[in-house]
Parts: sequence; C-alpha cells; structure tokens
Amino acid sequence: MSQSDGDLAELLNGQYAAVVNDGDEIVGFYCFGASAQVPAGHPAGAYQNVSLNTVDVGLGMRPDLTGRGLGDTFLAFVLQALDACHPGVNARLSVAAFNRRATRLYERFGFRSTTMFMQGEVLFVVMVRPYEERFHLRRAHVEDASLIGEWLRDPRERLWVTGRDADGKEQFMTWLEIDDQQPFILEQDGRPVAYGEIWIDDEEKDTELAHIIVCAAERERGVGKVLMRMLYRETSYRQYQWTYLRVYPDNETALARFRAWGWEDVADATGVCPQEWIWLKREVDDVR
Repeated sequence: MSQSDGDLAELLNGQYAAVVNDGDEIVGFYCFGASAQVPAGHPAGAYQNVSLNTVDVGLGMRPDLTGRGLGDTFLAFVLQALDACHPGVNARLSVAAFNRRATRLYERFGFRSTTMFMQGEVLFVVMVRPYEERFHLRRAHVEDASLIGEWLRDPRERLWVTGRDADGKEQFMTWLEIDDQQPFILEQDGRPVAYGEIWIDDEEKDTELAHIIVCAAERERGVGKVLMRMLYRETSYRQYQWTYLRVYPDNETALARFRAWGWEDVADATGVCPQEWIWLKREVDDVR
C-alpha cells in the first residue's frame, strides 16, 4: 500500500467525521482519540503523564478555505462535537510547530503548549486545554434575575433548589439582599451556564454552598462538577475547616454525584439543620 493509500485507509477507519457546509460540501474533518495522535509522539512520551480525562483532537480544513478567517468557527464546531461525544474532558492536540497560524488559533481558544517532539524533520507541539479553562466564575447581579427565573421555571427544580415553590426570579432578588451570601454565575466560553452561592457563617466558622442551579441545556457535560469545584475553591479563602451542602431528599441524581465528588453525609444533623434536607460536608483543604 502506498503512503497515500495508507492515509486514505486511516481516514476511512470509522474514527473520522466529515464537516459539511449548508450546501453539503465537505469543508474539513475531525477525529478524536488515538487517530489524533502523531506516531512519533509515543516513544517521545508526549502522550504520557496526563490526566486520564484527556481526549486527543485532530482536525483539518480544506486547503482552499484556509486563510479566510474561518478557523475560529471551524475549531469551535469541532470542540462542540467533542463536548457532545466526551463531556467534561480536557482537549489535547498535536500541531506542527511551523504552522503558526494554527498554533495562534489554538492559543486563542485556551490551549497551551506542554511538550514537543520530532517526527522526521518536523517539530510537533502538543497543546492542552483543561476543561475548566473554558469557565469563569463571576459575581451575580440584578441583571441576572430573568435568567435565574428562566432556569427555575420547573416547579420541581424550584423545590429542589429552594425547598419551596415560589417564583424563581423573585427569590433570586431576595438572595441578592443578604449580606453573608455571595452569589456567583458560572460562564462557559462567555455564556452563563450555572449558578451557585457561598453562605458564610462567621459565628459557626463554616461555609455552605447553596442554591446550586445548572441550566437544563448544559447538563450531562460536566458543568455541575466545574461549578462545585470553583465554588469550593472560593470557600478556602475563609480558612474555615468545613463547608456544607444541603440536598433535597428525592434529588437522587444530585446526591449520587456529590457523594462521588467527595462529599460525605453529616452523621447527625438533628436539631442543627432543617430535617427536610439531606446534609453533606467536606473539609475545605480537600480540593480535588
């Protein structure tokens, strides 16, 4: 088999996907996993010593379409496909060092160089974008009221988040007025995807994470885990030993995930915490 025949065979191995435009014309391709790795990178150790939660990404645009400012749109599409196939993973890619146009594009999307290796006479750069690099935690404000109201349209969601069935927008406005509650919006690539609060109890010397909301359209993509990690890190600045979390009893999915993320049940909350909730806790220095 000639080299071109081998390249064609790889493209047809079922691990590649074609990208087409509105006119059904092929504009490029992408692949995930082993097919996106450069063979010489393995003996060089380029794909070792990284998180198991990392997926390699390979992509290419049709040559006559390069240099037209389409790279941002194309890469964004590929990364959306990665989110759909592998929610919540770190993205890693290998690019020839001489391709400065591509490396600059990847850097704009949050990729950073981690190592390099040679394949023949070509120097390759391995670049990684941690999943959390796409997220930013900002303080919530009055202008977010309509958004929170929309996220809490479902009566069951309101019950799980607040313990009562009341208008979500109105409840949010009352949350903003409480001095010892810090409200945050989690943004992914500049768009709001989740909400949560840190409650500070200086008298008891502990903190609580509360009113955790993930936009329904963003679930099953690792957003909730990122929100909890970022809120949890914020609690460390208070230097209190414990942070707490309350979960409505029939919210079994949330309970299972929080426990899997390292939260443990409070052994005896009777007389201290409202009994209609299940209470969890975690040591503040135990960031994972």
